[in-house]
Amino acid sequence: MKRFLSALMLNLLLAPLMSVSAADEAKPNIVFLFADDWGRYASAYAALDTKPTANSVIKTPNIDSVAARGVMFRNAFVPAPSCTPCRSSILSGRYFFNTGRGAILRGAVWDESIPSFPLLLRDSGYSIGKMAKVWSPGTPVDAPIGKQEYAYQKSGMGFNQFSQQAAAAVAKGKSVADAKADLLAQVDGNFTSFMKARDTKKPFFFWFGPTNVHRSWIKGSGKALWGIDPDSLKGKLPKYLPDVHEVREDFADYLGESQAFDAEVGVILKQLKDSGELDRTLIVIGTEFGRPGQFDSGGGRGHQSAAFSLLLAGGGLKHHGAYGMTDELSGKPVENPVSVPDFHATVHAALGINPAKDLVSASRPVPITDGGKPIAALFA
Repeated sequence: MKRFLSALMLNLLLAPLMSVSAADEAKPNIVFLFADDWGRYASAYAALDTKPTANSVIKTPNIDSVAARGVMFRNAFVPAPSCTPCRSSILSGRYFFNTGRGAILRGAVWDESIPSFPLLLRDSGYSIGKMAKVWSPGTPVDAPIGKQEYAYQKSGMGFNQFSQQAAAAVAKGKSVADAKADLLAQVDGNFTSFMKARDTKKPFFFWFGPTNVHRSWIKGSGKALWGIDPDSLKGKLPKYLPDVHEVREDFADYLGESQAFDAEVGVILKQLKDSGELDRTLIVIGTEFGRPGQFDSGGGRGHQSAAFSLLLAGGGLKHHGAYGMTDELSGKPVENPVSVPDFHATVHAALGINPAKDLVSASRPVPITDGGKPIAALFA
């Protein structure tokens, strides 16, 4: 689904955004909120589950607000459940195996001859910016968005290790509320810097990629920082995890990091609302992949194999609510599967761009999507 956002950006940049003019007033801003390893965990999913699950425990009011006014996908899938290959696909709109050495994890190198949607948007008249992870591990880091040229991170990056940083601050005497507020202030300060620096006559694209949900957190942080009682998860864990207190505690800590991501999303949404930009901004929330569909050597902290969460709101789409479905373990799509190229094509269609259009790179045609087709149900 993240790839969908990337495609969206590409589409915006390609056909209709070739120059800045009065027509740019109608072009939506794009805010891409992309978490590491988040998975299918948000309270908005609770109503869709057929029985009590972890979604009955987690509280994500900001993500839920986007789901309520847009589309919440239940059956999107990735072709490569690995950080760099997945992001290469998202940022280019291609299948990962069509991105050269961007298709591998260790030793990845970005091929700058491959068009990336953030830079296409820039060249089409968008102001662009980023905070935290976009493309890595690989060389150069974050190459598909211009490396660090458009980074807005001077207010701090401690939110990338949310529970570690907050727990350390509490240990030194800060209140939990103040420790969390200090980290969220970093997000607020970075995004404020971008909003002040951007050209207000242009639409903008901003990528926010925190890594705090990615498999490393402090034991007991879910309860200490977010009030998630591990034993409230009794009978609600995925089937592949042993339903014992120790595992429930670890899972509660994971949900805590997911709630931290939600709080970060809330900071950005508030700024957009306060600045009057929210109603003309396409909000995309997603992740590369989620928790695994089975217990693994990392205690269930490995990578999901085929399914993950994505939410989309704005941009003229008509569908509200969930689209698609996975199996009970959220491991594979079972209804209305949505591929990365299909997501890209859908965003293109929403922007009035022909998803079958070819670009030209080094005298050869490069498709905007790898045969993707718009999801017609989202426009009905």
